[in-house]
Amino acid sequence: YDKMPSKEEIIALNPDFIAGWYSTFSDKRLGDVDFWHERNVGTYMALNSSCTGKAAEHPRTVEQEYQDILTLGEIFDVQDKAEAIVNDMKAQVQQIEDYLADKPRLTVAVLEDEGGTYRVYGEDVLGGDVAIHGGAELAVGKHGNNGNISAEDLILANPDAIFMAWQYGYGDGDQEVKHITENPAFASLDAVKNNRVFPINISRIYCSGMRTIDGILDVAKNLYPELYQ
Repeated sequence: YDKMPSKEEIIALNPDFIAGWYSTFSDKRLGDVDFWHERNVGTYMALNSSCTGKAAEHPRTVEQEYQDILTLGEIFDVQDKAEAIVNDMKAQVQQIEDYLADKPRLTVAVLEDEGGTYRVYGEDVLGGDVAIHGGAELAVGKHGNNGNISAEDLILANPDAIFMAWQYGYGDGDQEVKHITENPAFASLDAVKNNRVFPINISRIYCSGMRTIDGILDVAKNLYPELYQ
């Protein structure tokens, strides 16, 4: 499907199971999970999709993405495959940790342009935790500070690198990078002067499942390319 199927379309498909986000089971989409359970359709909500509560109180983490994979492995009785996927992801993260054990970490801002201000993917949300697992020290978006920042805030933070979030159907990564690199107001940023402004797809930093490691490696390979040479 090019877009979210309607509740009626899903009913017509006669599924045994639906995996989705917390918002998937809202009144405007597929309705409450009880509707499906009464029809013997199993459901699963990704942990990082807000089903546990507000991010400031229940931070979204890479570990919860691991848990989603392991839980789906149990549901489909492929625990060994799920564990192998998670163990491989953890091994790649450990490689980054080992490399940086005696090295300073580059400071990073993970942002999304919202027309005049920037959404911050900080410590409390998955995008920030993905960056941390990729070897970043977050320059903005510390725990509990989940508001948007202004251009002036970004200039003041002056991170070593910037990752600009983008998603399919809403522009492209290169366009988001140019929003920073071709803006004269940001010419003084170290990230701009050192060519460290990079795109990162939202599918790798929001309820990303098996793509979580792709997001982590996007960060690590751009920040520390020597690790992968």
